Amino acid sequence: MKIISLASLLSLQAPHFVAGHAGDEFFVVSPLEDAALEASVKNARFVKCEIGSLPYVLASAAKVALEGEFWEDLDEGELEGESNVDKEEIEELCAAFTDAEFCVVGEEAWEGANAGFARETLRLLCEFYGVKAVGVDGEPFDLSGGKLAPLKELGNFDGAVVFTHPGASEFRGGAYFAAAAKLADGAQIAVKTRWGAVNATFKLDHALKGTIAFLGDSNLKYGFEPLKRA
Repeated sequence: MKIISLASLLSLQAPHFVAGHAGDEFFVVSPLEDAALEASVKNARFVKCEIGSLPYVLASAAKVALEGEFWEDLDEGELEGESNVDKEEIEELCAAFTDAEFCVVGEEAWEGANAGFARETLRLLCEFYGVKAVGVDGEPFDLSGGKLAPLKELGNFDGAVVFTHPGASEFRGGAYFAAAAKLADGAQIAVKTRWGAVNATFKLDHALKGTIAFLGDSNLKYGFEPLKRA
C-alpha cells in the first residue's frame, strides 16, 4: 500500500498510525525531514517544500491532473518558486496519488490565508484519484468547507523558525538555527508563541540541518513560527 503524508512530522504526530503501516510505502511532502519515519516504514520518499506552501504544491498537482480554466490560468513558475517543489517532484506526487489509498493530513496544514484553497484543492484531488483523506489519528478527515480563490502570498519565515508541538518538553536545533537565532548550547530563553510564552533551554543538535528548531511543550499545538523572544 502507498500512503501520502501532508503532515509536518508524521512520526511525532501519529506514531501509532506509522507503526500500523510499517510495511507500506510513504510519499511525504513537508518542510521537515522525518528520519524516524524513514527508519520505521518499508520505504519513504520525501519532497521538501517551503513552510506554509502546501496550497501551492496542491495547486501544482491540480494543474497537472485536473481540467478547467482555473487550473490552466495558474502560473507554473510562481507555484514552483513559492513552494520550491519542481515539476518532476509534482509529477511524482501525482503518480503517488494514482497508487495511494490514504492521504494523511495534519491540522497545521490548514493554517494561513490559503487554508480554504488547500482544503478544496485536496478534496478535488482525492475525489479525482479515489484517495481517502484521513487525519493523523487515522480517522476520516472532513475536507468540506473549502473554496477556490486566488492564492495569496506566503508568510515570511526567513531566519530562525520553530516547529511547535505538544510532545515532550524540548528546544533543540542545529548549527544553522543556532547561528540564525544567536543562541549557544544551554542558553536559557523565553520563546513567544501563539499559545503563550515557553521558558526553555536550547540544546544544540548537530544532526539537525537548516534553520528550523523543535519547540515542545504540553501547552503548544503543531505549527511553524518565526522565533520570537518573549
